[in-house]
Amino acid sequence: MWKLHFSAIQHMIFQPQIEVCTVYDCLKSDRTVGTTAEAVPQGMVAPVLWVLSTSSIRIAWRSPTAANGVILRYDLMRKARLPCGQT
Repeated sequence: MWKLHFSAIQHMIFQPQIEVCTVYDCLKSDRTVGTTAEAVPQGMVAPVLWVLSTSSIRIAWRSPTAANGVILRYDLMRKARLPCGQT
């Protein structure tokens, strides 16, 4: 059995097919489907904030430059801080 290892992109769908040839003719195998595993997204930048009023803000963000899989959700987290002058 022959084996071939190659570098692939995360979450890539591929359909390899083998062709074998003699001096008389060539024969191709059926195709098979494979998918590489997902990986952690890369290239996520910080969100952008716009202060709209004393009690509201608008938040926007971009998708990661390399999803490396199917993005299932975005979780927005915040860290509460005390108002100025409070300890």
